Amino acid sequence: MLIGILLCTSLLRMLKMTKRIMIVDDEPDVQLFLTTLLEDHGFETITTEGRPILDVARETVPDLICMDVVMPRQSGLSLFLGMKKDPELEHIPVIMLTGLTHGEAFIRDNLKRLDPAAESVAPDCVVEKPIQIDLLLNRIHDLTA
Repeated sequence: MLIGILLCTSLLRMLKMTKRIMIVDDEPDVQLFLTTLLEDHGFETITTEGRPILDVARETVPDLICMDVVMPRQSGLSLFLGMKKDPELEHIPVIMLTGLTHGEAFIRDNLKRLDPAAESVAPDCVVEKPIQIDLLLNRIHDLTA
């Protein structure tokens, strides 16, 4: 029964061509901003609401994940590495959001530090905060086309 429901849901999504974007950010204001922005532009959004992030990603299979780099419980970098090591999640594009200066260099250096074997692994895109709306929407459209 559950498989039938999942297949119907997937079929409906394909027919509607609605892309699902998972938002992972510890700041409620940023989460609300992204949810509103993306839904206003025709995307379906998914938030974790306190549930384990990788479990939610496996259950919902988003078309893309927008993830903050610095979060209190688990860093976006360690979550990203966990995704890329998971056969069910490794194909999902990731946009890393950061308020850090030189965010791309920080992400690259710290991914190497966290897992030297993952040298060629990098997010599909890095968007610095404050978020430039047109830039973010263009990257999302490019990565979900």
